[in-house]
Amino acid sequence: MSFINDFNFRSVLLVISLIITLNFFIFFIFFIKNRGLYLFRTLYYPCIMYAIFIILWILSNIYFHTSWLVSNGEHDAIILARLANIFSSFLIISAFTYSCHLSSNKKDRKISRWQKLIIIIFSAFFLIINLIPNLTITNIKIVKASFFIINFGPYTVLFFFTFVLVSLLTAINLLSNKNKTKIKRIESIYIAIGFIITSTTTILTSVIVTYACHDFALTWLPPALSVVELMIVGYTMIYHRFYSFKYLSYIFLNIFLISLLYLSILFIILWKFPESLKNISAIIWTISYSANWKLIWKFTSIYISLWLYHQKEPPVKQIKKMSKEFKSSTFNAIKKISDLLYLDQETILFSDTITNDLYYSYLSKNNSALLIDELEYYVDRTDDIQLVKIRDQMSLDNSAIILPLYDLNHVLSRLFIASHKKNGALFTIEEISALKQLLKNIQTYIFSEYHIKQSQAIAQSIAHEMRNPLSQIQLRLEKIDSESTNMDCYLELHHEITQAKNAIYHGNQIIDLMLQEANQPTIDPQSIHPYSISQLGQAVISDYAFDSEITQKRVTFNHQSDFTIAVNDVLFSFILFNLLRNAIYYFNEYPESTIEITLEIAEQENLLHFKDYGPGIEKHIQQRIFDDFFTYQKSGGTGLGLSYCQRVMNLFNGYISCDSVFGQYTVFTLHFPKVDQAPMALPEMQESSLATSPPKAKSGSDSVIYALVTDDNRSQRQLLRFYLEKLGINVEEAENGRQAIEKVQRCPLNLVFMDIRMPVMDGFQACKSIKALYPTLPVIAFSGETEDETMLQINQHMDDRLAKPTTKEHLETILTKWVPHFTSISKIE
Repeated sequence: MSFINDFNFRSVLLVISLIITLNFFIFFIFFIKNRGLYLFRTLYYPCIMYAIFIILWILSNIYFHTSWLVSNGEHDAIILARLANIFSSFLIISAFTYSCHLSSNKKDRKISRWQKLIIIIFSAFFLIINLIPNLTITNIKIVKASFFIINFGPYTVLFFFTFVLVSLLTAINLLSNKNKTKIKRIESIYIAIGFIITSTTTILTSVIVTYACHDFALTWLPPALSVVELMIVGYTMIYHRFYSFKYLSYIFLNIFLISLLYLSILFIILWKFPESLKNISAIIWTISYSANWKLIWKFTSIYISLWLYHQKEPPVKQIKKMSKEFKSSTFNAIKKISDLLYLDQETILFSDTITNDLYYSYLSKNNSALLIDELEYYVDRTDDIQLVKIRDQMSLDNSAIILPLYDLNHVLSRLFIASHKKNGALFTIEEISALKQLLKNIQTYIFSEYHIKQSQAIAQSIAHEMRNPLSQIQLRLEKIDSESTNMDCYLELHHEITQAKNAIYHGNQIIDLMLQEANQPTIDPQSIHPYSISQLGQAVISDYAFDSEITQKRVTFNHQSDFTIAVNDVLFSFILFNLLRNAIYYFNEYPESTIEITLEIAEQENLLHFKDYGPGIEKHIQQRIFDDFFTYQKSGGTGLGLSYCQRVMNLFNGYISCDSVFGQYTVFTLHFPKVDQAPMALPEMQESSLATSPPKAKSGSDSVIYALVTDDNRSQRQLLRFYLEKLGINVEEAENGRQAIEKVQRCPLNLVFMDIRMPVMDGFQACKSIKALYPTLPVIAFSGETEDETMLQINQHMDDRLAKPTTKEHLETILTKWVPHFTSISKIE
C-alpha cells in the first residue's frame, strides 16, 4: 500500500508512457508477423530493440519515483542508475543503427562495415564505462521518492560526450537526403523530429540540468518523452503517407489556442473565485466551452490560416467545398484544383476504366489511391508483380496519383488522374482525403457532364464531318449546272451525278458512324454470327466511301491467312471504318503513307493488324488513345471513335491494342478469340460506285488576280476553286498552314482564303506568320466555325470571314471588298 500511496505525477506519467510502449511493442510484433520477415534483418530489428530499451529505461526511472528508492537504499539506487545509463545508451545506439539502415543505398538496406564497427565500439564503450564501479556514478544521496542527488564519477564527461556524438551521427544520417526517394526523405524528417525531441531533452536534462546544476527533478522527462519518437518511427514503418508540416502546424496551433483559452479561464476560476463557487463555476465553464469550442475553432482557424497559407481557409478545406464549382463548370473547378495543389491543369483528367484495366483491377479490390512515389518505395521491398506493372505504367503515363470514382451503383467506372506537382512535393494525407471526399460528392455531376459532353462532341463532329459530302454535292451540282447547256458533255454529267451520289452515301455512312459512337454499344447475342474475316474485311473496305480511286489504291488487304470470327457484321464494319477514317486523315500531310491490313493466326487467338505509315503516336500517348474524348493531332475529332471500337471489341470477347513508332508507323491489332464454327455467307452490302477522277476544271482567263485557297479538305478546296476560276481568278492551293506560308513566299497573291482547323499548322498560326511577312495581304477566314471563342480569334487575327460552304453572292462580296480591281469576268448563273 505504501508503494501505491507514494506514486506521484512523475511516476504516473512514466507508467502511462510504459503502457503505450508495451502496447506498441505487441502491435508491432503482430505487424511484422503479418508483413513478413524479409525486412527484419534491416529495419525491423533496430526498431524492436529501440522499443525494448525504452521499456527498460522507463522501468529503471520509475524506481526513483516510488517508495522502493527509500526502502532499498543507496546500493540498489546506484545499480539502477547505472542500468538506466546503459539502457539510454543502447537506446541511442539502436536509433543510430536504424538511421544507418534507413539511409543505406545498398540492396535490402544493409549497412556498411565501418558503420558496424562504430556500433560495436560505441556499444562496448557504453557497457564497460557503466559496468565498472565509480566511473560514471560514485554515490547517491536519497531524500525521498523523486528527490535525490547523484555524485558523478570521473568518466561522466566522456560518457556524456560520446552520447552527444552518437546523437549527432544519428541526426546526420536522418537528415541526409543523398540518393533517397521522396518518401524516404519525409520518413527521415519525421523520425529526425522525434529523435531531436528525445535526444535534446535527454542532453538538456542529463548534461546541463543534472550534471552542471545538480538538479535531478527532471530526470523523469526524457524517458517519458521517448515514447514520442517511438510512435513516429512506428508510424513511418507502418504507413507511408504523411501530413504536410504546414497542415500539422495549422492543426496544432488551433488545438494550442483552444486549450490555452480553456485552461486560462479555468485557472482564473480556480485561483480567484471563492471556494464555494470554484467547483460549480469550473463545471459550468467546461460544459459551455465543450458546447461552443467549434465556433471558437472556426474563429481562430481563419487567422492561423491567413498566417500560414495567406488565405482564410487551407487549400484542403477549399477542395472539399468545390462541389458547386463542378456543378457550374468542370473546367474552372479543375483549374482551381490545379492552382491549390500546384498541378498542371492539362495533366488532370477523368479517364474511363476500359482503357486502364491494370489500374481498374487493383482499385476495384483496394478502395484507396495509387501514388507513384509510394509504388517506387514499395517496388524494392515487394514481390507483387502487379504493383511493379502499375509503377511502370504510371511512370510511362507520367501519372503521379490515381483515385477511383464510382457511379450511382457504387461500381468503379472512372479514374481521377493527375501528374506530379510543379514543386515536386508529395501528395499529403490531407490532400488525398480532400480529393476523395470531393470525388464522392461530385460523382453525379461528373457522369451527367460526361453524357452532355458526349452529345456535344457528336453534334460538333457530325457538323464538321458532314461539310465534306455536302461540299462535294454542291460542287457536283454546280458543275452539272455549268455543263447543262452542252449536250455533248453527257459523260461529264454522268460522272458528276455519280460523284454526288457517292457524296450522299458517304454522308450517310458518317452519320451512322457518329450515331454509333454516341451510344454505348450493345449487342443481341442472336446477331453474332461466324464470318470469314477475309470475306467480311474485303466487303467492308469495298463499302467504304473513299474520296477517290487514288486513295483507295493506297489501302492493301493481305487476306491469305483467313480465319473465322464471331461478330456482328455491322458493328465490325464500324470498327474498320473508324480505323480507315483516322488513317486516311493524314494522307495529305504524309503523301507516301499507305495502309496495310494483314491477318495472323496465333496459338491462343486470331489477329487483324491494321498498319498505317503516317505520323505515328508518341509512347506516352499510346495508353490514352482509347479514352473517351481523347484526341491527338486531329482537329474536329470527338475523341470517341477508338474508345467506341474498344467497347465493341470487348463485346466480341476481344480487344484492340496499339503499337507505334513515332514518325514511322502505327499498328492497331484486333484480337479475336478462336471460333470453331464454319463461317456463314455474307449479307448483301451496298456496293460503292467509285467514280473515276473528275475532269480538270477549265482554266480561267488571263486574270492578274491571284488567290490562295488553304484547306485540308479537298472538296472544300475544289468548290472554292471552281467558284474563283469562274470569276476569272487564278488559284493556288495549300493543304495546311505551313504549305500556305510557303506558297505566299513563292507566288504573287492578292488574297488568301484560310481554313481554321488543319493538321501540321492551323489557320491562326499561319495567319500570324503571313501577316508578319506581308501585313497588307488580306487573309480571309474560310470556316464553318460558329463558336464565340473561335469567332473572337477570327476577328482579332484575320481580315474577314467567308462562311463554309460558301455562296456565289458572299464570295463576290468578299472579292469586291478586298480586291479593288476585281471585275466579274464570267457570271455564275
